Amino acid sequence: MEANWPAIILLSVVTATATYIGRAWFKRWFNPLSLYSAIWGVCLITYELRLIQYYTIGRQAWVYIFVAWLSFYFGSAIVRLADGGSKGRNPTAFLCDLRRLKVAILILSAVGGVGLLDQARVVSGQLGGLFVAVFLDPQSIYLGRTGGELSWLPYAGSFLFPACSFAGIYSAKLGRISKVATLPLLLVALQMVLGMARMGFVMGAILFLSSFLHTPKPKGFTVTRTQLILVSSAVVILLVGGMFFVTSIRGLAVDLPGRTPTIDSITEYIPFFPAVYANFSAPPVALSMYLEKPDEQRNGFWGMYTFAPVFRVLSKFGFPTSVPPYEENYYTPVEVNTSTYLKNLSSDFGFLGVVFFPLLLGAATTHLVRGGECRPKLVGLVVLSDLYVLVAFSYVVNLTVGDWYVATVIGVLAAHIVQRKSVSRLVEDDSGILRLPSREMA
Repeated sequence: MEANWPAIILLSVVTATATYIGRAWFKRWFNPLSLYSAIWGVCLITYELRLIQYYTIGRQAWVYIFVAWLSFYFGSAIVRLADGGSKGRNPTAFLCDLRRLKVAILILSAVGGVGLLDQARVVSGQLGGLFVAVFLDPQSIYLGRTGGELSWLPYAGSFLFPACSFAGIYSAKLGRISKVATLPLLLVALQMVLGMARMGFVMGAILFLSSFLHTPKPKGFTVTRTQLILVSSAVVILLVGGMFFVTSIRGLAVDLPGRTPTIDSITEYIPFFPAVYANFSAPPVALSMYLEKPDEQRNGFWGMYTFAPVFRVLSKFGFPTSVPPYEENYYTPVEVNTSTYLKNLSSDFGFLGVVFFPLLLGAATTHLVRGGECRPKLVGLVVLSDLYVLVAFSYVVNLTVGDWYVATVIGVLAAHIVQRKSVSRLVEDDSGILRLPSREMA
């Protein structure tokens, strides 16, 4: 099967145009619209490369994809039109007590560290030691975790994710990455390696970078291009590099159905390339397969996947709201159980969900970005970074999972406490730089 070059060219033009519109609207390349467009463009272009002989994406799936894409932009446009006058206002000071923010990072990292220690205890005890498990038998970790045979302290590791958001804000205010800011990133990397998981690597990177890039800088202080490159490179090396490390050693999903000679030749140099390629290119195909027979696949209830963690909690109190830990499989012919966030929205709310959820997500992220430029709040930055995670994973799954919910709630609570304390403890000097009174300079 040859690559569909007309479709690739068309998708490239659409993606580049949409990405640039985001840049023009937000005056920065890193923004919700450009991120959404770049991720979905890459996802669809990799499918059209046809390195795996996938089933064809149906017309209805293409309609859903582009309706959601337009809705995301439309939600952003509504907010831009509604607060069009905010651009001319003088921004208020960003009140952030760095000492308290540092304490919050350490406390959240400590709770996450307890979960990491318990995870290490379980893996070491059941698989004959950490070194043996990670480097000699990584498949057993992955299969044991997904099969429920390996379990550790639930949700303790989720505390590391808001710590990553705080670390990004802390680094932006300092103008460098300190040891404190590195701590949650390192713990997330270790947590994912011990679980042979990859999602957390990307979550940690998105949370840190989005917070870092959107944190208002004091007057007279700017992040230079060199600093931005160094900070971004450090995060990418630690977290995204860790994701590829896990992919390369756990040795799963390499012998995929529908492989072509081209992908086989690439595999000779990059053994884990088929797994990475399938992660990006297969979900839209699974969405199409779901839409072809939605009634056969839809066996749940309203909001089942979007609010799955809440329903699972209710089920423990006797309510008939149990939700399985994993979704149904689709054979594209590659076996996948992730089929973009649009599948879950359609299953939970019908076509209206496909229209209005992206619209609300686009409106919320735009409101938080523009609000942070005029009235910056620590809580707003944390929520914005959490919504960036939903945007980043939209091409593969609706990431309203337990870890995301816990991380969001804990992050908002911690940010509210730090923000409330900061209002009464920070003062602004003549240069416009926020400083702690007397000896409490962070």
